[in-house]
Amino acid sequence: MIIKGLSLVKPYQIEIKEFDLEEPKEEEVQIKTAFSGICGSDIAYYKGQEKYLGDDMWGHEGIGEIVKVGDKVKKFKIGDKVSSNWHPAFREYYNAPQENCIEIPKLSKRYILQCVSCPMNALLQANKIKKIDINKDFILVIGSGFTAYTFAQILKGVDVYGKYNENTFRKIFTLNFYKNREELQPEYDIIISCEVTLEPYEIIEKHLKVGGLFIHFATPREPFTTQFEEWNWKNFKVLFPSPRGKEFPKAIKKTLELIENQGLDMDILYSKGYSFENALMAFDDFVNKRVEGEFKYYLKV
Repeated sequence: MIIKGLSLVKPYQIEIKEFDLEEPKEEEVQIKTAFSGICGSDIAYYKGQEKYLGDDMWGHEGIGEIVKVGDKVKKFKIGDKVSSNWHPAFREYYNAPQENCIEIPKLSKRYILQCVSCPMNALLQANKIKKIDINKDFILVIGSGFTAYTFAQILKGVDVYGKYNENTFRKIFTLNFYKNREELQPEYDIIISCEVTLEPYEIIEKHLKVGGLFIHFATPREPFTTQFEEWNWKNFKVLFPSPRGKEFPKAIKKTLELIENQGLDMDILYSKGYSFENALMAFDDFVNKRVEGEFKYYLKV
């Protein structure tokens, strides 16, 4: 079947082109895309900051309706609404293994689960290293974008060190929002980095408690050199949470439960939607025109 989808020709140049979509394999479903979140990695590819992995890995935060099922699919039927992860949803239709999908109540931006599940996945992995007690642990989140806001919603009452969106954070949470490192509290039990700069490494060496946990969520875009002397002396525990791990399906289910129980404000997280035809405008606006309180954009396919 010939379908239309987005193709990144080169940095800052997006085209709509035709793709040949195969029939779903025996354990796959075919999904008619309704919405697709624009991930930070999609923005990085668009800006040429990261090596592009190809159109088959672009736009991996899709939700839609199942229109075909493989012969061995047992979990779903035609007409089911699902959220998927790691499949090319910047297209009209796409195929996905049934184990990478979860049924959702309706087709709404609030059920674009993949990106919101990444912070939940990190916390599930972190709990295996250090049991997180949100009532006792003193937690600092570095960053003030989509991911940091999601962590803050899940954990409740954390400190945030960021450069923007202060008013939005302060409206919803009782926490300290710092713009200057000098104002940070002396020590934290857990520090979560959602920044791609090297600054979090300097912060943990000064502000992470002995035996504390550093959740290294974001990937710095610059080389980092250290002797690790301070880290070893303070017995830091460091977690590099991967969405490719075994915990991720569990994280998606827990995220869906949290949304249904009003534990996550998805309307503010997914700030602005664009039509499929205006995808280039969506990327350009996100890079150049995003304003206070706008966290994440999405496409309506």
